[in-house]
Amino acid sequence: MKKSKQKKGFTFPSASTVLFIVLIFAALLTFIIPAGIYSRLTYNDDNTFTIVDHEGTETQVDASEEFLKENNISIPLESFKNGSIKKPIAIPNTYEKIEQNPQGPKEIILASIQGVEDSVDIIVFVLIIGGIIGLLNETGTLNAGMSALSKKTKGKEFLMIVVVFSLIALGGTTYGLAEESIALYPILLPIFLLAGYDAIVVIGTIYLASCIGTMYSTVNPFSVVIASNAAGISFTSGQLYRVLGLVLTSVVALIYIGSYAKKVKKDPSKSIIAEDMPRIKKKFLTDYDDNYQEDFSLNKKLTLVVFVLTFVVMIWGVQSQGWWFEEMSGIFLLTAIIIMFLSGMGEKQAVSTFMQGASDLVSVALIIGLARGINIILDNGYISDTLYTMLQI
Repeated sequence: MKKSKQKKGFTFPSASTVLFIVLIFAALLTFIIPAGIYSRLTYNDDNTFTIVDHEGTETQVDASEEFLKENNISIPLESFKNGSIKKPIAIPNTYEKIEQNPQGPKEIILASIQGVEDSVDIIVFVLIIGGIIGLLNETGTLNAGMSALSKKTKGKEFLMIVVVFSLIALGGTTYGLAEESIALYPILLPIFLLAGYDAIVVIGTIYLASCIGTMYSTVNPFSVVIASNAAGISFTSGQLYRVLGLVLTSVVALIYIGSYAKKVKKDPSKSIIAEDMPRIKKKFLTDYDDNYQEDFSLNKKLTLVVFVLTFVVMIWGVQSQGWWFEEMSGIFLLTAIIIMFLSGMGEKQAVSTFMQGASDLVSVALIIGLARGINIILDNGYISDTLYTMLQI
């Protein structure tokens, strides 16, 4: 009897494949969409603007609020002076059609390479961050900190929820703590169960905190910093609104979690997983030692302090010292070296762990370059401005 062949179901392609398909689609659009370009304005350190028109002719004028207002540019002059605007911007009402410049197979391949070359500063930054995350995971610093925190807040159940939620949200908004939070479930679940809560409370606390933190990224290198660089603006622009969004959404989530947690603690039958709770408690509490605590040594405490302070220094540098990716990469590299010394690992193990953490983000780095390649195709085909004009209509 012949075995029936199983049909393979559709699986969504990887991010790299999707971006390459978009890259090809962007190239096809350069054959269809009319080419056109706006005059571009660039701020110079001598307080002047350089204007480049659609023919490539350059004109220099004094930088002033009056000039910006006359040309319908709503960006204040201070945003140019303080470095918030780092790339040339389009001048409204200056769009002109130009000769078509379609992008073929050769340009598609070269754009993929050029995208990586153009994004090397971001890629180095991302790889260094990856190395630091690798060190934090290997030393168990975050897990030990959460374990110690849960013990400190024992008997203050809702305070435990608030603090755990806040720290995870902070991790999400600063360095994209998301899937790494999976390791926290088995650590925190027994403690939440002993506090009288069900498994949904710990899941809600960790999952919602990581989602809200990453959604309202303030200094997350993997989202807001990369996106701001692509847009040609400082990642600190609009930061106040992101912080307010983070705080307000966190408050709403905590009220929701707290309301459910209070109801379940008062009457366990109100739990939406009441039927499964005996099995969950048996699995997680039978062999659980309530007195056990992961070693949260002085070195681990210092590691967390150094890691958090790095983001504080980075924000200060970008806002007041004109730092960009080169300086940010430098401060994080210094942080990585300090964490290596604090980790207690030998030189070879520490370097190997850092390299492994960095290698885990190589795919992310290449995706950044590929995404940049799409912009290169659109720009070289002179249809970016046309698409923008079409969207404005």
